Formats: sequence, structure tokens, C-alpha cells
Amino acid sequence: MSPGKERSRPAGNEPATISLNNHSHHTAPASIPAQLRRRREASRREPTLFDGRHDPIDPEPGVGRRPITVELDRFSAHFDGPDGPIRAAIRAEDVQSMRSPRDKRISVPIDCASAVISRLRYGQGVVVYLTDSKEVA
Repeated sequence: MSPGKERSRPAGNEPATISLNNHSHHTAPASIPAQLRRRREASRREPTLFDGRHDPIDPEPGVGRRPITVELDRFSAHFDGPDGPIRAAIRAEDVQSMRSPRDKRISVPIDCASAVISRLRYGQGVVVYLTDSKEVA
């Protein structure tokens, strides 16, 4: 008997059944996460696009993200925007920071602000707007 065919013996008066398994390489439909993983792995094998993406379906860098506003005052820079990219840039640059209890902004010393801003702009592709404080004396 050829591989892929299975024959069961009839018990009593029951007819014999034959199961054909001609597509042994075919598996059950994969879940969505498995399909996405396969797509990501395939896109990493392809050459990089002009804007640094691997997969053309991925959003362009900086698209759909809220911009970050940086207010510079005399001794510190206050970052206003989504916390995730700001905290990631601060951790990557190993800078001390604090969260203002009054207006919920993240502040860093003015000496370290340029490193964090450049990490946000060029490392993460986030749009950053700089403003001067009205309280500068």
C-alpha cells in the first residue's frame, strides 16, 4: 500500500474505509499571530525600503504618533507628549528625570536635553517641537 493511505479492517458487516492523505505538507490554517510572525520573518529577508522599513504595510516612521513638545526653561527641559517614547529615550541616554506632579510632564536637566531630543528625533522618528518658556528670567 502506498504511503498516505490507511486502511482499516472492517469489524463484522461494516465496509472498509480508506483515508487519503495526499497533502501531508499542508497543515491546518494557522492563527493570526503565527501568520504575522511568518510575514515579519519574510519581510526581514527582503532589502530595506528607502525609509528604513522592511514591510511596506508597516506605517511610515513618525506617522500616527503624537508629537512631543519640549519646553526649555533656565535649568531644565520639560517633555510633554506620550510617555513611552520619552521614557525610552531617557533610559537609552541614561539621564536623570522627574515627573512634575502639577502638570504631569517629564523634566530632565538642560545639559542632557539635546541628547534626549536627538534620540527621540533620529532614533525613534518622533516629531519634536521646541518652545521657550515664558518664565525665563
